[in-house]
Amino acid sequence: MAKTLRAAWRLPRRLHRWLMILVGLQMAIWAISGSYFALTNIHSIHGDELVSLPQPTLDIAPQSAQTLLRDYPESTAISLSKVAEQWQYLVETPEGQRRLDASSGKPLPPISEAQAIRAALAAYRGEAAIQDVQLLDTEATDELSPRHLPVWRINFDDWRHTSLYISQATGELVSKRHDPWRWFDLLWRLHILDYDDGADINNPLLMIASGLALLALLAGVALLYRRQQQRYPGFGLPRWHRWLANLVGLQMLIWTSTGLYFSWVDHERLAGRQYWQAPSSSALPHGPLLEPSALPTQLPIRQLDLSLIDGEPVYQLVHHRALYPHFSQDLSLVHAQSGAPFVVDAERAQRIALASYRGPGSVIAVEWLQRSAERTREQDSLWRVQLDDDLSTRIYVSAVDGRLIGHNNRHTLEKHWMLKLHFMDYLGTGGFNHPLIWAFSLLSLLLVGSGIMMLTKLRPHRARDPERHRIVLGPNGTRTLVLAEGQNLLEALNEQGQPPPSDCDGTGQCGRCRVRLENPGVASKAEVHHLSEKQLAKGWRLACQQQ
Repeated sequence: MAKTLRAAWRLPRRLHRWLMILVGLQMAIWAISGSYFALTNIHSIHGDELVSLPQPTLDIAPQSAQTLLRDYPESTAISLSKVAEQWQYLVETPEGQRRLDASSGKPLPPISEAQAIRAALAAYRGEAAIQDVQLLDTEATDELSPRHLPVWRINFDDWRHTSLYISQATGELVSKRHDPWRWFDLLWRLHILDYDDGADINNPLLMIASGLALLALLAGVALLYRRQQQRYPGFGLPRWHRWLANLVGLQMLIWTSTGLYFSWVDHERLAGRQYWQAPSSSALPHGPLLEPSALPTQLPIRQLDLSLIDGEPVYQLVHHRALYPHFSQDLSLVHAQSGAPFVVDAERAQRIALASYRGPGSVIAVEWLQRSAERTREQDSLWRVQLDDDLSTRIYVSAVDGRLIGHNNRHTLEKHWMLKLHFMDYLGTGGFNHPLIWAFSLLSLLLVGSGIMMLTKLRPHRARDPERHRIVLGPNGTRTLVLAEGQNLLEALNEQGQPPPSDCDGTGQCGRCRVRLENPGVASKAEVHHLSEKQLAKGWRLACQQQ
């Protein structure tokens, strides 16, 4: 029975070793890339500190919106902004965007190279000079979505090799890249084993690698448990590797399990769009509208947008341009016909939400929230519209500008908790840049590194010699010990309860597990290092080196 149990405990050891040979390199890549993701601030990666949107003050009498609607009667939205030192209108029509001169209302040509340079310099916060300018009109680079074409790429001569992408159609900053972000993209491809565009998490390589890694970690947990049951040192795990595994083993199991989950799960289901429908897009009304110069405000206007909110024409007076819609907004809403302040209250938020809903449920609650744990990116207050359908759908609407933020349901809640486990975001920061994951990512990097060092120290397999693997113990030969395939003498002696001293847990580094053999083989490098020529000649060897 004891022999059977000992044989059974050898299985996780071999399984752990061979699986780590298969996936050890990928686990090292996961540890390195995960540490990079955790230790680099995501806003720095996105280059948010490299750019800022210009904050011009409206100082002209622009063409009236009424005139624009007469020329473009099917317009759904109008935006007035200053690009490359020129005020312009962008008019949304079913046929696409129209770029017009704000004063005359006449169509403007595409953004020239000189205008693109002025727009890039106005947005760039660094001091480096422009290195070169390229027009990308037929093929996008790996770091740019094709939907932005054609664009001007402005490259700056700074240490990050910053690139700003200016739309040739609108003059707006549509994207930015720099070397830390490029490294992030490369490591992300390696992290999810998608060596194409880094967009396919549900790929077979990731599924297989994460599954094998999970098995390897479970075998490692079994080894740790077995080590705790033994009162003898030297079970084959270096002490520092074992302690690191005790510290981060559980979290590594969580990382691997959640990674396997994300590689297998249907991400369309997790998007929470089961009952989503695109809100209808209606043309702006042709009735009398307030002139931009007559808008009731004492604050400077940096940008002016006209659109329909809950079916009403509303001017959005932007007092400070934010880099992203989910950043905190400084703006005012004014009814474009009456000039009265426009407020996104509970009733309006409910109607905006239901316009995007095609499910069977009805509204059971409308709540105002300062912040939401489900929508952590949103920095302004928002409305949550709760419905009583089978998925517990929740629809979020911005309380500041009436923007439809999105849908959540029990599937997105499932994703939320899996991400919380994967990012160790137990305090609800909404991201993966926090001290807890910094510490664990570095410890896991050390753990994987120590495991790889152990693998490199494995001795080459030698042909099994039955006489060499049958060992007689004691001066009178009263006991015989037979080594199992792949087992060394130190491990066998530990199992028999007769362990020699060992401070390195069988890695050949301490040289203390000395035994004397009658017919010793060729000495290993570790034995030559720790034993003298006279000792080697007398048959002294290290038990951890004898297989």
